[in-house]
Formats: sequence, structure tokens, C-alpha cells
Amino acid sequence: MKHILLLGTGGTIACKRTEDGLKPVITSDEILTYVPGVQEFCRIDSIQIFNIDSTNMTPSHWLKIAS
Repeated sequence: MKHILLLGTGGTIACKRTEDGLKPVITSDEILTYVPGVQEFCRIDSIQIFNIDSTNMTPSHWLKIAS
């Protein structure tokens, strides 16, 4: 069985509408709930590294992802 690591960083895919507009608030675990039965095909571990808008991503964030 395949093993996948899902790293949550925020961005457009993690956005929901709020009073202040779209905000990245969906976690990687919540995203997995939108794919029912995925555990039948692979084992998925998820880590929420941060939950920021992609326009706020900086090289320091890239280094954290890499580590």
C-alpha cells in the first residue's frame, strides 16, 4: 500500500469565506475528509505546518517545509 505525507500550508485550497473575505482556515485533516474512502487505496499521514495565504509565503516558510 502506498504511503503519502500531506503537508498543510494553507493557500487557496484551504480557504473558506469569512467576514473578512477568504481566509486559509481548512486543515490538512479536514481536506482528507472530503475524499471519503481514500484510506482504501493508500495510507495518509498529515501535518499542518502553517495555515497562511500563499501570497504571504516567504523563503523562511520554504525552509520549514524542507526541514
